[in-house]
Amino acid sequence: MIEVGDEGHFPVIMDSPADQYYQMKADNVKWFTTDIERKFLTDYRQQAKYYIAHMAPGGYGHRTDSQDYFHMIRDILPISADDTWESTSNKMFIHALKFLSNGVMNEDQTKAILDYVFGQHADPRTLSYSRKDAQTMIMNYLGGVKQQEPTYKSDYLPYTGLHYLRGGWRYDEPFLHMMCQPDGGGTQLCGSDRWGGWPFTCWYDTEYTYWDYGVRLLVALPVKVDGKNQYRQYGRLGILPGSKTTRLTEAPEKPLMNRWLTTSNFDFTESYLDGAYQNVEFIVTKDSKNKKAGETFPPFGWPPAQECAKVEKDTPVFMHTQRQVIFLRKQRMFITTDRMQPKEEGSAHDYTMECILPLNAKEGGKPFSEDQLKIDEKALQLATFNPDTASVTASYFCSTPLDVYAQDSEKYAGKFGDTKRAPSQAGFGGTLTDRAAKNPKRIDFAERRAEMSWTAKGASAVVGVMGSRKTPDENLFADLKNCSTESGPAFSAKLANGDLFEYAAVNAGQAKLSSFGVDATAEALLVVQGKTGVCGIVLNASSFSISGKAVTLQTPDFEFDLSEKGELTFSPILYPIDIPKVYPERNVFVKDVMVELKSNTPDVEIHYTLDGTDPTPDSPLYTAPFKLTETTMVQSRAFRKGVKTVPYEYAGTRGSAVSYGFFKQQNYGRAPKVEQKDLEPGLDYEYIEPETWLQLFSFSDTLKPVATGKTNELMDVSMRKTDKVFGVRYEGYLNIPEATVYTFHAPKEFVRNIAEPGYDLRVWIDGNEWDLTTVWHGLGTWSIPLNKGPHALKVIFADAREKDVDHQRSTINMFYPTPWSVWRGTAPVIEISSGKLEQQPIPTAWLYHKK
Repeated sequence: MIEVGDEGHFPVIMDSPADQYYQMKADNVKWFTTDIERKFLTDYRQQAKYYIAHMAPGGYGHRTDSQDYFHMIRDILPISADDTWESTSNKMFIHALKFLSNGVMNEDQTKAILDYVFGQHADPRTLSYSRKDAQTMIMNYLGGVKQQEPTYKSDYLPYTGLHYLRGGWRYDEPFLHMMCQPDGGGTQLCGSDRWGGWPFTCWYDTEYTYWDYGVRLLVALPVKVDGKNQYRQYGRLGILPGSKTTRLTEAPEKPLMNRWLTTSNFDFTESYLDGAYQNVEFIVTKDSKNKKAGETFPPFGWPPAQECAKVEKDTPVFMHTQRQVIFLRKQRMFITTDRMQPKEEGSAHDYTMECILPLNAKEGGKPFSEDQLKIDEKALQLATFNPDTASVTASYFCSTPLDVYAQDSEKYAGKFGDTKRAPSQAGFGGTLTDRAAKNPKRIDFAERRAEMSWTAKGASAVVGVMGSRKTPDENLFADLKNCSTESGPAFSAKLANGDLFEYAAVNAGQAKLSSFGVDATAEALLVVQGKTGVCGIVLNASSFSISGKAVTLQTPDFEFDLSEKGELTFSPILYPIDIPKVYPERNVFVKDVMVELKSNTPDVEIHYTLDGTDPTPDSPLYTAPFKLTETTMVQSRAFRKGVKTVPYEYAGTRGSAVSYGFFKQQNYGRAPKVEQKDLEPGLDYEYIEPETWLQLFSFSDTLKPVATGKTNELMDVSMRKTDKVFGVRYEGYLNIPEATVYTFHAPKEFVRNIAEPGYDLRVWIDGNEWDLTTVWHGLGTWSIPLNKGPHALKVIFADAREKDVDHQRSTINMFYPTPWSVWRGTAPVIEISSGKLEQQPIPTAWLYHKK
């Protein structure tokens, strides 16, 4: 685990591990070793920091608008468990919770954020009645000392795929939240075609939500291709697997390689989808209590009936989609680029991007009206006019004709009645608690939707620029011009305060771009001319010059800043550092083992520790493989050269996450004394046919067999007679050719969350049952030293699936597993490897049984 993103159940990801930690310590669980505990503490404190990263300015949630983060953060403050607000009677558990998060909550940046959001620096507009005690508690925790303004503002979580661009932590700062799911889905995000106070369709990738002055202003959904939605789950079995689960997900081992920058001038981030666009729905195949056969439902939530099937409504289109966002901090503006690259070169497609624009109003204020949204189809501009709160202006540019229009207003007409009002950002002191207290400052919203559409052959891009207006009649732009060319979209802007900026992006590859004396051959160029000089951003550049002077590039992606005094500085836009990999990928050795550390990121320094402490830039520098002769946990972390401390942020561009390698010294065990002459090739088997899957999984090792026999192959299931659940017990000997450490590899579907395997698998060698590794170092493996000669082997395969692997049933709970999420193979494969033996299925020639 690097970070866990759960937008709706934050207390769960803190409370449950703390409870388990307390129980394991109290029960003295043997497997919870000192090394495992140290790793747990590191992961837990990293997770505690996620509470901080995920807050919108003002200390409220941006998914569930009325969610007050103080009510969660107070639970992990390292203060007395006997405070009057404590509601639980399990004081020991609360002490554990506070101890676990203590390191993070005492860091200087954390304290500064707490003070600015909840403490002495807090905006009075955020201090509702329920927050008065919160402010007092934070001030007491900080000892009454005013904290310096946090330097930590924006962040990127490359393992969960979440982006946070912030002007700061005050209530009225700009804020943009974007997501980009890792392959396989790094988080379990729900979504539906409604505005429910959470990011709209979280099912999809590359969506962003824009806030300012305490209210939500615009949500940009992913671009549709030929009317098809993004479908990252294409080719996976994990979509809508049953229960309250949208898709099977797993934590990624490596960070998403998206470029990232945050400075005093700009933030830059990007997200992508490299895969399929396809519309999918599900159909009820058999009448049930609540649904009739033939009814369909979308891929959100959980199945409404037991008998369902997945239906692919159209042919998939494969694209490389890129969404980039630049935050101009001093101008409080955002520039967005959506770039579409068909995998089929030169193919033509229709594209549509939908924007949702909340119409905000104070409760008791002016009523909602459809003219709060105005669309200038000629200027390609959207603007809201909210009478009581902030409004937004967004303009769009494209190298091909672009249509901008409002969706059919009748479709959403009901949204404008008082009965359809929904709670929005809790700002100006509003929360659900305040609503009960009849706080007149609460904000409500209705919604309007607008679409942009265009048709293009080959690669295309759309650029947008958006900013907030504190009052409806405020004018953001003194001038705004469309400068797009055939190579890509571009615009120039003059703000009301006199600042000038120009931005150009290419549809694909590079082009020659120029602005305000800056020239570059690049993917994109932004130049801002302000009162203090010229600055900007260049992406994927092969050449760059300023004021006619060519500059030798150190990196293709960078920010440049030319001051009034003529001083030119550069800040590289970086990818996250690849987490160091620990080799060999086995966790057992006999005498000694040589350990190697590798990161795929060039020009970084890897530091490591062997004493259980987290690596820092002061830890030993890895220069060559090193030898271990005793049980050791290896921790490693990669840093950019010149980094002197462990970075506070998640983004990982200056320092990677910590990687682990667990190495246990273990001697050869005693093998059964069996003579080779007493053995013959093959295995004995016992075939079982219980009545239910529960019996099968509970008693697979003791159920009376209905048939016995011999087989020449491990995992042979040809003896199966039933179409329902069954199991096979295999017994015999594994004739090891050479004494060394052997590693058994479990099937991927059994150890990774890519499908519901539908079966159980157990393996014993010489009476020792396999204990599969659950960390990234050797994930799903079991290593054991084996002497040369026969070793007792026992394998149990318990299969709860239908014989027809393409037509399964949902039989456990809340329709889990759904038929389409179950693994399709006939029987799994167990593989083996050693230092000299490449990973392969257990050789048939090694299998013996007694004559």
